[in-house]
Amino acid sequence: MPFDKLCIIGNARTQQKNPITARFSHFFIVFIAEAGTGKIVDLDVTVMLPATSNFIKE
Repeated sequence: MPFDKLCIIGNARTQQKNPITARFSHFFIVFIAEAGTGKIVDLDVTVMLPATSNFIKE
């Protein structure tokens, strides 16, 4: 069964004391990509403010 989309997940943990680490413990970014072309069709990321997520999406 061929897949149309791929879900690619990355995570990291920083040693720094910053708001993202305090709130989420880890930083995650998730890409949804077309399997055939690799074109990113959606993504989400652990961030404190929606404006940051919107900027990364653009």
